Amino acid sequence: MADLSFLAANDYAGQRRLMQDLVIRRLAGRVDAFASWNTVANTVGTALPEAIAVRAGRLMGTYDARANATFTFMRYVDDVAFHADVRPRLNADLSAQGIDDHTLLLPDTAQRVASENRALLVARRARPARADRAAVPRRGLHDHLPWTHLRTELDVRLAPRH
Repeated sequence: MADLSFLAANDYAGQRRLMQDLVIRRLAGRVDAFASWNTVANTVGTALPEAIAVRAGRLMGTYDARANATFTFMRYVDDVAFHADVRPRLNADLSAQGIDDHTLLLPDTAQRVASENRALLVARRARPARADRAAVPRRGLHDHLPWTHLRTELDVRLAPRH
């Protein structure tokens, strides 16, 4: 699934709606490939290779369901939760503090924003988990802002469902 709803400038509600529909209908954990951010090329260039890898793995008997679920879950968190919910809030907070350039943050500001980013992502990550059990067999979500501008990098560990 290559979700291009982000093309409607600042229409984060549209992006959230699709994710909510996937969760409510219990489809989020059944999607083999997902991407939704930044440009059409980035989105298709992420979703298509994931879909090809899933299909090839199944055909060759090497498919790793946990690896696929981990990657897809990271896309949901990064492409939707971070970009549609957390990042706009962090940007608004920075602007309210008089910080106009969000592309390069001073170390103390970056550290504070990273902490807020972590808290906001952790608060949002459990929502799909409760609604769609297939999407959630995970042990932990560890994130940090690896750069001094507003991007996030995720380290997700999925555990088998019991």
